[in-house]
Amino acid sequence: MEIHTDCLGFYNAPDSTGQTLFKCITDVFLRLNIPIERLKGYCFDGASNMSGRFSGVQARLKEVCPDSLFVHCANHSLDLVLQEVGREISLVAETLNFVQGIATVIRESSKRKELYVSMFGCDDVVNILAICPTRWCVRTIAINRVCSSYTELQKTLKILKDDTSVRGDARAKIGGLYKQSLKGRTLFGLLCCEALFEPCEAVAKDLQINNARAQGALECTNLLRERIVALRDDTVVQGIESKVTAAEQKIADVRQHRASKTPACYRHTTEPEAHAMSTWRQEFFEAVDLLTAELKRRFDQDGMKIAALRENVLIEAANSRGQQQTLELESLPLPQPISDVDRYRLDLQLKMLGDAIGLMEEDQA
Repeated sequence: MEIHTDCLGFYNAPDSTGQTLFKCITDVFLRLNIPIERLKGYCFDGASNMSGRFSGVQARLKEVCPDSLFVHCANHSLDLVLQEVGREISLVAETLNFVQGIATVIRESSKRKELYVSMFGCDDVVNILAICPTRWCVRTIAINRVCSSYTELQKTLKILKDDTSVRGDARAKIGGLYKQSLKGRTLFGLLCCEALFEPCEAVAKDLQINNARAQGALECTNLLRERIVALRDDTVVQGIESKVTAAEQKIADVRQHRASKTPACYRHTTEPEAHAMSTWRQEFFEAVDLLTAELKRRFDQDGMKIAALRENVLIEAANSRGQQQTLELESLPLPQPISDVDRYRLDLQLKMLGDAIGLMEEDQA
């Protein structure tokens, strides 16, 4: 049951349409004398030309190999989940932009690097990292380092914003980052992103190991969903807010959304109505809900479930060492001797043949 991997090479396609890529794949199999009918599975990203249900590469391969399985890359699915959260939740988007801006300002000049390092004194220096533009699952380290060196970054930005030797556009950007660092919302967003991204990065590492399994990917995703759902708790938010308060940040009074009051004729109490939740807490809970929903949607794949089921049957059969086992073959979508399309065509041909024989007999009569 060991995995054997071979790289078939790199091929330059004239364009990226599904039809062209399908022809390239079949051409490679033909040149290497590999029967494409024996293809049992393939894994792509979510692009329409690859994963499209009607004209994508996976749909065209499915026509040639009806019993094959398509699986959307698990690690890429997790990456898309975090992209959706960063695009829809303003708190997460603003925080990631702040981390990237800090890294760009400090790292683009050796003079600024030396000023930043001097803020640590005899302590160990925390190097600032830029955010990876494509891999969303490896951004936790950059967020953690900004959190751990937040005070030193503030001091560095405060000096740089008044430094006349810094060019005007850079100094304006530094001044904006400094004002943003004084807001409690910024540190709150950093701590929230740290809580959301850290478990996702741990799961991403497990999804990329050499002996990764389809069943293991589903189990890791379920555990990740449970971990994220557990963050939707007032005690978690209170803990984050206490850290912001302990850092002596300027926490401005957040404007509450206007509460929709119940008409007096329908109220049977004089108790005041509860106020709406603060904007920070609401945005964090929205991020948690969206992340949970996207995990369920992205990893709810029929191909992954069937692959995990077949995988378990093979492993159990290998571990049984010849012992008899009762397998539920009905629940295991195995390839049929003949596909439904071929069966329909065969029935149609038999019907046409029968009609032709009947017409011949009538003519002879």
